[in-house]
Amino acid sequence: MSANDDKNRPVGLRRWWDQRSGTWWWATLVIVLPVALITATALITLLTFVDVGHDPKDRIEVIKTGLTVGAGTGGIVALILTGRRQWATEHDNRERRLTELYVKAVEQLGSEKAPVRHGGLYALARVGQDNPSQRQNVVDVLCAYLRAPYVPPGDAPVLRLGLPRPLLHRTRSADCGAGSAARDIPKLPTRGDVEDEARQEREVRLTAQRLLVRHLYHGDQKHLPATFWAGMNLDLTGAVLIDLDLSTCRVNDATFTRAKFSGPAEFAGAEFAGDAEFGEAEFGGDAWFSEAKFGGATGFAQAKFGAFAGFGRSKFCGEAVFTGAEFGRDAGFAGVEFGGYAWFGDAKFGGDAVFIRAKFGGVAGFAGVEFGGNAEFDGVELGGDTGFDCAKFATSVPAEVASYLASRSEDGQSPATSDDKTGAPDS
Repeated sequence: MSANDDKNRPVGLRRWWDQRSGTWWWATLVIVLPVALITATALITLLTFVDVGHDPKDRIEVIKTGLTVGAGTGGIVALILTGRRQWATEHDNRERRLTELYVKAVEQLGSEKAPVRHGGLYALARVGQDNPSQRQNVVDVLCAYLRAPYVPPGDAPVLRLGLPRPLLHRTRSADCGAGSAARDIPKLPTRGDVEDEARQEREVRLTAQRLLVRHLYHGDQKHLPATFWAGMNLDLTGAVLIDLDLSTCRVNDATFTRAKFSGPAEFAGAEFAGDAEFGEAEFGGDAWFSEAKFGGATGFAQAKFGAFAGFGRSKFCGEAVFTGAEFGRDAGFAGVEFGGYAWFGDAKFGGDAVFIRAKFGGVAGFAGVEFGGNAEFDGVELGGDTGFDCAKFATSVPAEVASYLASRSEDGQSPATSDDKTGAPDS
């Protein structure tokens, strides 16, 4: 067939021919050619090294042996190709089933019925447990669900019962002419209906949190549980989190910017391998970060702690930013290790601020900090550049701070200033 004839063929026929040609060429290269080469090699080898004498029967037997080697080689190649094709088919079917399960589970999360949403969450967790490559996707979906707007029970707006006056007038007019008009008006939800839906949604969200905790809990360092998912990133920006307990959990990057923690927030012994961001977060209950480890940059800028904030014996390997943070009650930083610089500028401590035996390995900034209660710095290790400019102490300047400022003054460096009522040295 000439080139012109090939161009004049219909598009569908040309595509079929191309596919068939590609298939035959592939079969020739992968099967026929190797088998032919092995067969020829076997024949040449046998005829060269096997003494068949002058008997034609011996020569025929040698040739049969060479052909048998070639046939056996072809059978092995065919078995390998068949196994590969079977594996590809099973892999495609498995991927298809995985996609179907994933899509169905996500669709269940959009159901109006709380039990269906519960089922969708557990189905997603099962997909992630059985398919490690999908675990981050599952975590992302769980986080996205928790980021969705949510009004806790008791905070639902009061609904006005009844109909607006114009609609009520039209309804009465329609009742005079047709008795079915009133039945066409949708029933407005009552306050009880809204509260019940909020309580059911609360349970669904608690389930989503428990699933996250279950797969982020690493337990004993030497014996990780089978349910642990390593290297997960969390994005819970603006999420409403209820009694969240991530104690002894391990994640990579975690974002809790503008998140609202209802009830206690437990992060004791948690490990953040990457960056951890809690900027502008609101902690309604006690916040526990004792013995937590922050591997990257950590931000609590503008965060609000409504109750006790405990960071005892935690470790910040990177920078730690508490600029503008508000501690409504006592804040415990006893034994904390700050590996990088630590900024507390303009932070407000409503209760006692305990920094006993804390270690500041880098620059520490307390400029403009307001200590509303006792400021305890017993045994603290301050780094080379620590500033308390314009810091205000409700009682008196801690002895360790005063000693540090005096030593800086003797070295010819400008000491930090404080409120005049505390008796701190002037600049």
